[in-house]
Amino acid sequence: MAAMRGLLVCFTAVGAARALQANAVFKTSKTTILCKNCLSLLKGFPSREKPVLFKAARTMAETFLQKVGRVSDPKEMRSLATEWVHESFPEVETVSTETLQSWIENNPEELLILDTRSPAEYEVSHLPGAILIDPQTNAPQELLQKQLSQEHNQHKRIICYCTVGYRASMTAQNLTKALSSEDSITPKPAPKIYNAEGGLAKWATERKQMIDKQGGPTSLVHPYSAEWAKLLEPELQAQI
Repeated sequence: MAAMRGLLVCFTAVGAARALQANAVFKTSKTTILCKNCLSLLKGFPSREKPVLFKAARTMAETFLQKVGRVSDPKEMRSLATEWVHESFPEVETVSTETLQSWIENNPEELLILDTRSPAEYEVSHLPGAILIDPQTNAPQELLQKQLSQEHNQHKRIICYCTVGYRASMTAQNLTKALSSEDSITPKPAPKIYNAEGGLAKWATERKQMIDKQGGPTSLVHPYSAEWAKLLEPELQAQI
């Protein structure tokens, strides 16, 4: 998430300066500019709700950046970021790193793990068995419906993760809404959808298993940008 002069807001932890340098597409109102990724994620919300979302996102961005602007310790910044994610998505259920590790080690067949980051981030490192999805499209919903149409997959736990949890929580929230829609083929009760608490930043800090694009072990994480690299100790940051 990012803000620039109190105007630019991104729901998905996109660095404002980096997005602008990449000539990303933005939509502007009198007070808010959203990146292309955020616009896509907002498509599912009724028009009447969007002004409220714009205002809430702007307030959260300003508050969070004010907090982390005074923080230099990665552990403290991760704690603040995790708190921010919880406050932003209070209805999204989280799973701790300890519990998720246990599930991966003991019951991997019961999990559907979704990586909601970019391909570049995924190539550096990801969780074993994770599937890269693009939350800007309908791919997550389509994948989930396809998986759940098979009886042996209907009771799987769905795990979403990203760097810190914001993108993952938004994806989890959108998937939950999609599965509860009237035309959904979701079995009842619906499968549980979780955000991995603390994201890959916390997972890597605890030296839990990650693999790179070749499938080999790695301890590095794509930091996304210089701002968000502050979540990671220097030895865990991949060069980008």
